[in-house]
Amino acid sequence: MPPRHVFPSADGWYSTVLHELGHATGHPSRLNRDLRNPFGSPDYAREELRAEIAQVMVCAELGIAECEFTNGAAYISSWLETLRSDRKEIFRAAADAQRIADYLLALHPDYAVRHLAATITAEDAPATGSEPQADSNFAAR
Repeated sequence: MPPRHVFPSADGWYSTVLHELGHATGHPSRLNRDLRNPFGSPDYAREELRAEIAQVMVCAELGIAECEFTNGAAYISSWLETLRSDRKEIFRAAADAQRIADYLLALHPDYAVRHLAATITAEDAPATGSEPQADSNFAAR
């Protein structure tokens, strides 16, 4: 990563770090995505789409207002080509992005504790059928 001072804002730097961390989750010991894709290939575009969507998800969750999306514009034509050739790809990309976001957010101690507390509270409260159910598998991911 370039140093923080080369970015126009702290939010821009943090959101770029989150994008790169999104790629790092592809390692076999984490979420195990194939990251050996040559620049410009359809598989490279697929990975970038996942990292971009996850970046936006995590920025929104953490309250990072200025989510840096500069590189996203450069990849849009590749994404469109990929999405036109496979209409279900956006659903797979969104699902993978959610897994990436969950993985990264679980590393944030305050978020993990807050989510775990909400899960425990939801499990202990009597169900009336109208409350959303917490994801009890979150802490295990």
